[in-house]
Amino acid sequence: MKRGFIVGVTALFGLSMLAVTQPASAAVQQTTITMTVSGCEGCTIRPGTLQSDTADPYNGPVTKVKNGVATFTVPTAMTVGMTFALDAAWNPAINAEPLIAFQYKGLKPGSVPTKAAAKASKFASPCWSGTSQSTITLDVVVKKVWMKAFPPKPGKRTQAPVAWVTPTQNAPKPFLNTFKGVLAVQDAIVCGS
Repeated sequence: MKRGFIVGVTALFGLSMLAVTQPASAAVQQTTITMTVSGCEGCTIRPGTLQSDTADPYNGPVTKVKNGVATFTVPTAMTVGMTFALDAAWNPAINAEPLIAFQYKGLKPGSVPTKAAAKASKFASPCWSGTSQSTITLDVVVKKVWMKAFPPKPGKRTQAPVAWVTPTQNAPKPFLNTFKGVLAVQDAIVCGS
């Protein structure tokens, strides 16, 4: 009986040693993204990536902005070409998914856009160039602009979110059309295409 017990303990100990000595590279590297968000308390943000037309999309965790902060942990490899969908707490009547812009066309990376500058830009990229860091903080500004509701209803207007990272970053293509600075899509985007 004692011999069986000792063999069992030795087997368990051996297995636990195997688990401890596995190479660190076997674990998927993770990045914790903290977004400090002004102008959108209670909004939700969802990171996602579609790295090619044939790849499966990666949809990260949906996180609510609380006390001006939203935090996500995602696979580091998925940050390249990542976009961030923003669902406004006030439910704008637009038939598209608002995205956070990383760069407005015509504004250099490192710019700190005003609402007027964001509204004046006709194109923006929602694509993040990504990171290799284990933690990163991105500052996001959200403003509201009035526009006609979509689908259109006579006399119906809505406030849509204009959202951007500040300072802006060197964003990969594509640069998509905006309306009064609002960047919103109905289809998935392959960044870098």
